[in-house]
Amino acid sequence: MVTEDNGAPKPEGLLKSEGWLKPEGWLKPEGWLKEEQKELADFIRVGSTRGHQCFGSYFDDKGGSCALGAVYEGVYHLPRAHGKLIPDHLERLFRCLDEVTKPCPQGCKKRLPLASMIVHLNDDHRMTREQIAEWLTQESNG
Repeated sequence: MVTEDNGAPKPEGLLKSEGWLKPEGWLKPEGWLKEEQKELADFIRVGSTRGHQCFGSYFDDKGGSCALGAVYEGVYHLPRAHGKLIPDHLERLFRCLDEVTKPCPQGCKKRLPLASMIVHLNDDHRMTREQIAEWLTQESNG
């Protein structure tokens, strides 16, 4: 039986970043949630290259996206004329969006699930999508 570094049994297949899919329903060790945060950051970076940043909605009618909208664009490579979509079920691809709670890195007293924190950083603190991606990367390495 193959095991993780911490001795826990490793599922058949490896992490997505290693070129394998995680089996549905497998309980994830903390390391998998951190790996997902890195992947989430990568998709924000990819989606951010497709248009300007917007605030208050996932997408605007001029081709912009917020940080979570950028994830959706990075994953699905949306056509430029997609209009105003509402991302649905990103938490199914990235369970860390619901399962990980973080304090606000900007010093306010909020502590939110990761999806809500990303929206908060985008809309309330006006962090760039690249800054949010860098924060996610640093958090997942810590």
